[in-house]
Amino acid sequence: MKSDTEQLKRYLENEPRLSVYGVDAHSIYCLSIYCEIDDLEALRDRHFTDGPNDKSCDFCIIQPEFRTVTIVQAYYDSSWKKHAAPAKKASDLSQAISWLLVVPLGDLPERLRPYAIDLRGHLASKLIDSIQILYVHNCPERENVEVELNAVARLTGELVRKITDHPVSVFWDEIGLAKTIDLHESSTQVISVRDLVEIEGEFGLVTEGEAWRSIQGVISGEVLSRLHSKYGSKLFSANVREYLGSRNDYRNINNGIKATAVSEPGNFYPFNNGLTILTKSFELEEGRLVCHCLSVVNGAQTTGAISDVDQLSPDVKILCRIIECDSDALIAKIVKFNNTQNAVRASDRKSNDPVQKRLEEELKVLGFSYRRRRGQEAPGAALHIDPVAQCLASFHNFLNLAIRDRREIFEDQNKHEMIFSQDISARHVLLVEAFNRAIAVRKAELQSKKSRTPIEDDQLDFLVYTAGKQFLLAVIGGILEQLIGQGLDSKFKARLSERVASNSDFAKAVSACLRIVSIVLPLVVQNTKGENYYTVVRSEKRLEAVISSVESILEAISTTVAADLDKFRDILEFNQ
Repeated sequence: MKSDTEQLKRYLENEPRLSVYGVDAHSIYCLSIYCEIDDLEALRDRHFTDGPNDKSCDFCIIQPEFRTVTIVQAYYDSSWKKHAAPAKKASDLSQAISWLLVVPLGDLPERLRPYAIDLRGHLASKLIDSIQILYVHNCPERENVEVELNAVARLTGELVRKITDHPVSVFWDEIGLAKTIDLHESSTQVISVRDLVEIEGEFGLVTEGEAWRSIQGVISGEVLSRLHSKYGSKLFSANVREYLGSRNDYRNINNGIKATAVSEPGNFYPFNNGLTILTKSFELEEGRLVCHCLSVVNGAQTTGAISDVDQLSPDVKILCRIIECDSDALIAKIVKFNNTQNAVRASDRKSNDPVQKRLEEELKVLGFSYRRRRGQEAPGAALHIDPVAQCLASFHNFLNLAIRDRREIFEDQNKHEMIFSQDISARHVLLVEAFNRAIAVRKAELQSKKSRTPIEDDQLDFLVYTAGKQFLLAVIGGILEQLIGQGLDSKFKARLSERVASNSDFAKAVSACLRIVSIVLPLVVQNTKGENYYTVVRSEKRLEAVISSVESILEAISTTVAADLDKFRDILEFNQ
């Protein structure tokens, strides 16, 4: 454990993408794996709530595309030597839950209010199926923390039922040092159990492919329980998030599986989906399957439930499929497509689309990495396919698609072609990304001001909503022809000029776009003042009205803002 701890510590200190976050690197790293958020900058910018008067809530991660919310309290011991994390910080999550779910919105601190509005709105609209309560730290896990987290989860369930009658599962987990190491190993090596492992059972049907072979059979619950007892969470290194997330539902999600194992052991086989196990190689020897290396890809809930039964009947039988593969590239795909808890993202399915491949190559020439699928190596500050798609949808005025139905961009071919048109270019993507970054810069400027004017307070209130940025992008896209001073038969024809599109000169493009953001944002706020921003930023009807109004005002002040418009037009070119 000591060497594992040192390796993890060195990784956090030396990995450039993480070291910039200082003491927050540990929690950001854990959550990026646990919540499957590859874009660390976006994770920090959109979901980080830690700070003065944060009411014990350090992260609030709302993922409507997965119908999941994750609420986090984090603790970091800079010495890495404490024997346990403070249990009080775990119990303090009750305060975070209460403020997010029930405290009147007018009484909420500025940093929490938009998250509370989003969370309550999504719950009331029945858009959330599960809430995860996490205590993330770098100390050994302890039972007293589990008691506190279970109490927090029970409170969460009670409060959620006052908001919605939609069934919402509430999970809790303590992501301490051991589980952090498991997460780290799962991201750097697929199979952590490196032993020769014997599995007793009835095996027969063998199927082979070019770079793999598989054998199917039936094993007893006792065999599975022994494997789990010996290897613990290392058994799930290929899918550690499913294991971590399957264990701690306050209503005990595994009760149904356990009840079947206890009351109807003879029917467990037809009632259960079974297991998929990944190995480097296997040999069948007199009814025993000998595997070199082993990881459960699919079946963490079954394993956890079986292991929790005190007196397991020998009649409990489980379908087991074991896949042998020694190709790292193919193993990654096997893990991805066999994974139930980490359902394959819609964007993964489109990662090999010709347009996506072309964008990757064009961006590479300009010095940018483009991660068009999860797990893809992308050095430096990469662009990620999911946020790129969302921003493009907003800029092209498909607001509902960007905010509510983002998965459909990759699941519906027609919608994919609307957003990733054959006419799209890397430099168009970078134009939209420059606006995206300019909005983030403007938000940071407003947040850093020690004293703000009332209109600046309104602007910040607008931007702290997760959908506020998308609405502003949609307004800018809606008035693009006015901003550039000419008509376009397609917005895709607008793109950055070569001299500012390279990575080394991209800051100039962001600076020019910031001038436009600084003009348009006050006009948007002026036209929505006094309205409920949560509702406004999600309404395409209000978007149309705001675009029309901003166009009229911009026409009236065109002389005043001429210099800023000229600076913006100077970074563009048009592929007519």
